[in-house]
Amino acid sequence: MNSALVVGGGGGIGAGICEQLARTHSIAVGYHLNRRNAEQVAKRIQAVGGTAVVVGADLSTDDGARTAFDAAETLGTVHTVVHCAGAWDFTRVTDLNAEVIERDFRTNLESALLTLAESARRVTDRAAW
Repeated sequence: MNSALVVGGGGGIGAGICEQLARTHSIAVGYHLNRRNAEQVAKRIQAVGGTAVVVGADLSTDDGARTAFDAAETLGTVHTVVHCAGAWDFTRVTDLNAEVIERDFRTNLESALLTLAESARRVTDRAAW
């Protein structure tokens, strides 16, 4: 069976994607901060006969990206990668500061680019690259 890594798989959109992909893939439910949500998604997949593991990693770092893919590959060759991680941690412009901007930048952009780079190195069907 093909395997898929869904980064941010414990969130609303990511959870839905995990559950749909689980019909045809073994799923690595990726999370950074909320293990509980990722575990709930994995349990729902397993309850209907699917295969799912929970993968904790900070994909805004090179090591985190490698860790997530290493864990996903325990399910088999990774054929699908979906990045659903996101952050927007303030409600008003007056709450902006450098720390908030940096944290959201790392989650929203750096993690996406590092996931893309690791995907390019590891995903089996390289015809799309």
